[in-house]
Amino acid sequence: DTGTNNGGVTPELMKSFVDAYFGGELNEAHNSGSVPSSKWVPGYVRKVVWRTLSSEVIAPSKYGKETLLFLIHRNHEKFDRVKSVAATFAKLLEKNPKIMVGIMDMGENYIDSSIFEGVDSHDIGASHLFLIRHGFVGKSFNDVFNAKLKRKKKKRKSRRRKKITNTKHVMAFLKKYSDVIENYERLTQILDQAENVLQGQKVAEGAEVRSENAR
Repeated sequence: DTGTNNGGVTPELMKSFVDAYFGGELNEAHNSGSVPSSKWVPGYVRKVVWRTLSSEVIAPSKYGKETLLFLIHRNHEKFDRVKSVAATFAKLLEKNPKIMVGIMDMGENYIDSSIFEGVDSHDIGASHLFLIRHGFVGKSFNDVFNAKLKRKKKKRKSRRRKKITNTKHVMAFLKKYSDVIENYERLTQILDQAENVLQGQKVAEGAEVRSENAR
């Protein structure tokens, strides 16, 4: 005995750890992004990580709250577009404290397949959208709108795939499953106005670029 405490590790603590390990009492460690230092503010997209998924998303949903949660890799080619759509809905739903909009980076967080059914966290090209309510994760956006597309692939007139980068498609998903949103017609009008402004900006930017190139 040298009189040192080895960083607080004692024989008793070591024995307790070993007993818990072989007794199957230890929780498995999982990757998690850094926990946000501030609380969620309505109107802003919430960064959701593995360590906050239960306390900020699953648990509140047991008491009438919902979370519209986007799952995507930060390196996904349409990450910025998905982030923009999430921000649009966060602002759109700002006055409704019963629903939060969040993004979870699949590249830095453990994705539990028993919670998010059908999600492969290693698929960098995939993106998902879930509405968490009533204490559990229900069907995903893809399950609701795109599940039948594979069976209709061989048909000439198959319906087009719906995308989480399309605000109208996301609104349709919310309208189908959310219990806490009202006045969908008014929200849709606001959303259309915002999209029209954005489209006008894109057209103007495109015209400016073409004008510059023509000089």
